[in-house]
Amino acid sequence: TDDDRNTLEYYQGLLNGKKAFIDYFRFSPDVYGRSLNYKAVDLSVMLSQNEKKYFERLLELSKFETLVPVLSIKEKFFPKSCTTADIINRLQSGNAQVAIRLDEAAYATLASSVAPLLRQGDYLMYDLGEQKMSSKEIELDEYNALETLATKLILNSPRRRKVNNGDYQNRQYTS
Repeated sequence: TDDDRNTLEYYQGLLNGKKAFIDYFRFSPDVYGRSLNYKAVDLSVMLSQNEKKYFERLLELSKFETLVPVLSIKEKFFPKSCTTADIINRLQSGNAQVAIRLDEAAYATLASSVAPLLRQGDYLMYDLGEQKMSSKEIELDEYNALETLATKLILNSPRRRKVNNGDYQNRQYTS
């Protein structure tokens, strides 16, 4: 929508030439629960239910020089309407940089086929989710050994999905 484009233009202006990843949140109710306020996340609901719209949104980011589209592939969100290689190629054709974010299920299935498709300047993100990094030593060694021209990033959010920000003590470490 025009509001979304205006928001992206606004954020691009704030960046002063720096890069930012744009990762549209998609979710499965069985993973995040049904207690969400769906009106507050209507864009996420729409993109979760409509793969074509999700890909359109990512492709629209080519209009923004400093915004890097993130193709998130999760257990419940493997591409269905095209191959992963097709959507990566389409994103690369319009963007100087792209990022591919793989959750654990997607990583196990796709990492070795996705890594060679990525160019220098692209990003390959391995999302460990709620897992502690110390429990993933073997997987992290394999990720480190994976050959790609892309910059490799590890994402880790050990905060449980069922816990809200207000449940944490102010200015205290979480585990």
